[in-house]
Amino acid sequence: MGGQTVRYLDEWETINMKDFIQQGFTLQWKDNQSVNNLQRQLKTTKYRGTQEEAKEQKIMQEEELKENIVIPIKKEQIKWYNPTFMIKKANGKWRKILDGKALNKQIADFHFKMHDSIEVKQTIRPGDWGTSLDLTSAFHHLIVQ
Repeated sequence: MGGQTVRYLDEWETINMKDFIQQGFTLQWKDNQSVNNLQRQLKTTKYRGTQEEAKEQKIMQEEELKENIVIPIKKEQIKWYNPTFMIKKANGKWRKILDGKALNKQIADFHFKMHDSIEVKQTIRPGDWGTSLDLTSAFHHLIVQ
């Protein structure tokens, strides 16, 4: 596990998550053909963004390489491509978007309950505390195998 997450293994162990942090997350495929289906779609496409988007994506990629968020690999190691593109946020900063549509079609469905704002409003009481977490780089701290 890269980044800061591994520094806190003792704390992760207290909530029985040490193995997950060390070993990472394994994708559950829909069926035995899922990986083959992705590999059949393996192709590079021409970048469709603007010059400004391409420049910002290159800057972000250089930062990710420097921070070991991504690593260079050989062409024969590529299993599938997830196209990426850039979106300019309201504050002027850029966000990289990973288009995982093809991958998502091959992953087994995982259902969970997402609480909506109405349920949250019904749950909170006067005197309760709230917090906001900055998850800007949180995604980069997970191993996906």
